[in-house]
Amino acid sequence: MAKVGGNALVQSSPLTRSWLQSLRDRLPELEYSEATYYAAFKTEPPRRALAYLNPAKRSIRLFLPLEPGADVRLQPTPSTSSWAARFPSVFPIAGEQDLSTATRLIVKSRAAIGPSTRTKATCPRPEYLAAEELPSEI
Repeated sequence: MAKVGGNALVQSSPLTRSWLQSLRDRLPELEYSEATYYAAFKTEPPRRALAYLNPAKRSIRLFLPLEPGADVRLQPTPSTSSWAARFPSVFPIAGEQDLSTATRLIVKSRAAIGPSTRTKATCPRPEYLAAEELPSEI
């Protein structure tokens, strides 16, 4: 859900906001959120980050959990922090012509991180209550 009002995406412009909206339209199955300096696409719960977007006036840097060699247009993340370990590549969005590639890379990121390791119990609940589940009588 996008943050409304406040200081969301203070470095963006109407142009880069339109690109973000286009990406949201292309990826309706992903959760989208915004903070002061970045936006994010995440999976359904447990909400694993697939991409962080850092918009400016005329461009957006798309940070991805893909290795830079995964696509010829990816560049190494310009950082040596733990951020670069989690998101080792960046794709520059410089115009509408880059939105299809950005969409494809976000989808590729989803496949690369794989399914969640959390599993939901699929065992049906028994028709009886265990002794510890019975209400205590006073």
